[in-house]
Amino acid sequence: MDGAECKLTKNLKGDEIEVSFNVNASVPPFHSDDPDEQSEIIAQPDFTVLIKKPSSSDSLSFDCFFPDSDHETEGEPEPENIFSIRLLTTYKGEIKESTYSIETENIDSEMYAMLLTYLEDRGIDNEFASDLENLATALENQEYITALEKLHKFVSCS
Repeated sequence: MDGAECKLTKNLKGDEIEVSFNVNASVPPFHSDDPDEQSEIIAQPDFTVLIKKPSSSDSLSFDCFFPDSDHETEGEPEPENIFSIRLLTTYKGEIKESTYSIETENIDSEMYAMLLTYLEDRGIDNEFASDLENLATALENQEYITALEKLHKFVSCS
C-alpha cells in the first residue's frame, strides 16, 4: 500500500496475478431526502486484474468495477456478481495509447460469462470482491482521517 493506492499479488500455478486499485473517489455519493438517515460508508473502487503467464509474452488486463446499486429495481433479483468487467486488454510490455481494449458491453453474454469464470478460477470472485471492498473501506477511512489531521495541522499553523 502506498497512500491511496493498493496492490495485491499472488502466484497461482505459475500465473502472476496482480490486483490494483486506488481509493480516491471510491465512496459512492449518498443520496437521501431524509436528513436523519445514515448509510454505511463503503468504498467500491474500480480495480484492475493483471494476469501474466510464464508461457506467454502477453499480459491480460481486466478493468473491473462495482456496478451502481442505485439502479436496482424492487422485485428484481440481485445480480450474480457484485463486480463487473468493463474492459479487457491483451498486450505486450506496457499498455500504450494505441493498445486496443475490448469493451465488454459489446461482447456476447456467453463470452462474458467465460471471462468471469476465468477470473473465478484464479480467485477473483464475489468473495474476493467483498474482501476487496472491506480492505478498500478500511484504507479509505484511514486515508480520510490522515487527510483531516493534515488539514487541521495546516490550517492551525500561524
